[in-house]
Amino acid sequence: MGSPAADYQKLKDLMAEAKGHIANKDWKQAIAVLDAAVTLDTKFDHPHDLLAVVYDNLNEAEKAQHQRQIAKNLRKEHWEREVEADIRSHHDMMGEMIRHEIP
Repeated sequence: MGSPAADYQKLKDLMAEAKGHIANKDWKQAIAVLDAAVTLDTKFDHPHDLLAVVYDNLNEAEKAQHQRQIAKNLRKEHWEREVEADIRSHHDMMGEMIRHEIP
């Protein structure tokens, strides 16, 4: 992996390329590019959503469903991390407020 900025740009480029292949119905190229995106960022759900679309177009329902499930699980994990961080920040803030109120 390169720098975060370079990886982010590469991921954006891969997603744009994949969308172009999908628009042109070049399913095999779309899969190759989306697989590269998944390898670059294993926690990014969008490539899996697009892979589901590609597999639907190839009449590969099981693979499409598998990709949808991966995307759903990644979104759930992301949401859980966000909620946990939010709760932690509220607890930290409340702890600071309580410490300042005690004489």
